[in-house]
Amino acid sequence: MMLVQTVLTWFDGSPEGEELLQSAIDVALWFDAHLSVASISFVPEFRRTAQYTPGRAVLRMQAAKEASDLMRLAFARLEAQGVHGVAFPFITTRSDFKRQFKGLSRCADVIVQSEMSLLIEDGTLPFTARKRIA
Repeated sequence: MMLVQTVLTWFDGSPEGEELLQSAIDVALWFDAHLSVASISFVPEFRRTAQYTPGRAVLRMQAAKEASDLMRLAFARLEAQGVHGVAFPFITTRSDFKRQFKGLSRCADVIVQSEMSLLIEDGTLPFTARKRIA
């Protein structure tokens, strides 16, 4: 049997996100692994050269509050189901999500993703093992 110590997933508060979080909780419980949950809030896309305005600052603060609220919900679910783990705010744009989440995934043994993630991760299965299962 494969030694799984860390599981990673994301949570955005949608019905799909709820199912994804429960699947990740089930995987973490099965392997008695630590679960990390990226609580996602998306900010709008802006050109890199666009001036930083008060309106953009407000959007960023709203995204930070949303991500923090999702983080608390996710952590409460972990705690209620007896899963060892963390939830953390993850603020990004839709176009940067793939690159940033891929960076996080390098630290996990198992990544639990949804069908939407198939569009994000080229060729990755919804349940991706980093180590070979014997």
